[in-house]
Amino acid sequence: MVQLNGNQTIALLYPGCEAELVLSTSFVTSCGIHSHVDEDILVYFPYGTKVPSAVIENFHLYVAAMAHPVREIVVQLASYEVILGKPLFNIYNSIVDWRQH
Repeated sequence: MVQLNGNQTIALLYPGCEAELVLSTSFVTSCGIHSHVDEDILVYFPYGTKVPSAVIENFHLYVAAMAHPVREIVVQLASYEVILGKPLFNIYNSIVDWRQH
């Protein structure tokens, strides 16, 4: 479970993802977070599918009660509302006890 802007959700921890943080459009909408589409940022999915993503300005992720600015992308996701990618593992691996969280 992760908490973003006071909303809890289940996140996929996926070190194969090159983005820091991927949010589903439905999660962003349900949280009341404003995002805007950036046609220059394309997200590539398996089998060659690519879609433009949306971005959120000044978004922070809270880890160990500390706010950290992250670069996130917002796309339509089918299975998860949040995906935590490889760059976050590199930053927070020493802070988070993965056996308990």
